[in-house]
Parts: sequence; C-alpha cells; structure tokens
Amino acid sequence: FLANPKFIHEVKDCQAGVIVLRAGDKQKVYGDEAPRAMVIVEDPYAWFAYALQVVEKQTKTFVSGIHPRAIVDETAEVHPTARIDGGAVVEARAKIGAGAWIGSNAVVGEGAQIGDGTHLFPNATVNHGCIVGKRCILHSGSVIGADGFGFAPFKGEWVKIPQIGRAVLGDDVEIGGSTCVDRGALEDTVVGRGSKIDNLVQIAHNCKLGECCVMAGASNLAGSA
Repeated sequence: FLANPKFIHEVKDCQAGVIVLRAGDKQKVYGDEAPRAMVIVEDPYAWFAYALQVVEKQTKTFVSGIHPRAIVDETAEVHPTARIDGGAVVEARAKIGAGAWIGSNAVVGEGAQIGDGTHLFPNATVNHGCIVGKRCILHSGSVIGADGFGFAPFKGEWVKIPQIGRAVLGDDVEIGGSTCVDRGALEDTVVGRGSKIDNLVQIAHNCKLGECCVMAGASNLAGSA
C-alpha cells in the first residue's frame, strides 16, 4: 500500500501482486493505464488497518465461558457469551457485557461495568464502580480507577482525601500497558469515545479527555486537566 508520498517513485518497481493507493497517486504513477491489479481507496493506511483486523479475526480463538479457576462473585452479572479466563476476579455486582473477554489475573472491581466486546488483557485492573465502554482494549498492567493523588497538608503531615469519583471510558477506547487512569476525587475522570492511549501514560484524577484523542507513551495529564 502507498500511504507515504515519498515512496511514490518506488511503486512501479514494486513486485507486489496488488497495489493499494489513492486515485491521485494512481494517476501520477500510471496515468490512464492499469498494468497491474490495484485497489483505489481514499486512505490506503486506514485500508491496511481494516485489512489486518480481518486477518486477525481469522487467527484469534475466542471461546465463551467462565474458567473453573476464575473467581466470580455470585452477585456479578456475566453475559453468557463473555469469556472469563483462569485467575481472573470479578467482584460483587460487577457487570460483564456480551462477548467481553477478561484475561488471566485481570480484576473487575465491585460494581464496575465492562461493555460488550471489551477485552481486558492479563493483569489489567478496573477498580470498583468504574465504567468501561464497548469494544475497548485494556492492555496488561493498565489500571483504571486507582485513587487520584489527593492529600491535604496538616501540621507537617499529609491527610488522605478519599477519592469517591469514578473513571469512565467511552466506547472504542484503547489503554496501553502499564497506563493509569485515576478515579476522580468527587466527579469522574473521563476518557472520551475512540481515544487511544499509549503505554506508560498517567491520566490524573478529574481529567477530561475528549473523543478520538491520542496520547503517546510516557505523556501525562495533571489533575483536573
């Protein structure tokens, strides 16, 4: 596929059986001719992403059910099409949506909600009361809803401020490995629909991240940003 225009002069010598490119680039390289198979699309890079999603679905194995070594509280609601792997913990009154996948040793806290088709990789954590939307991906080591860093100074010491808000993730959000989204002090910390967060990112308490945002690895948002 031709996504970067700096490679346009290499297309003719390419030995690929099919070339995926924009209509304008096709015209620049071949003019009105069509000497080989081509797929003409608006955005070749996005086409490539969608194509790999199709390939991935053909190679992944998903079997619904609750592993006998998983710990699922009797008051939790787990959709019959969901998958709970061995060592995972689903606490009281938590809700697991249709087709969701809770990986080994992942934890879904008390009253937390996991949307349809969401995947928690092994050792991901969603703490009590937090909400994760549909089709989200939480990679290993990510923590949703840890306490925000809230302390009041008093006589040379620090008094903990209970963090009673939630962390709320919209649909189609991806959270990288060892990334933390803290719960709010009073109101919720929010990550908007379609946002993608890289590894080792810190989103502090009370932050509001809009829709379809991206944050690269090791970047941070301070509290209430």
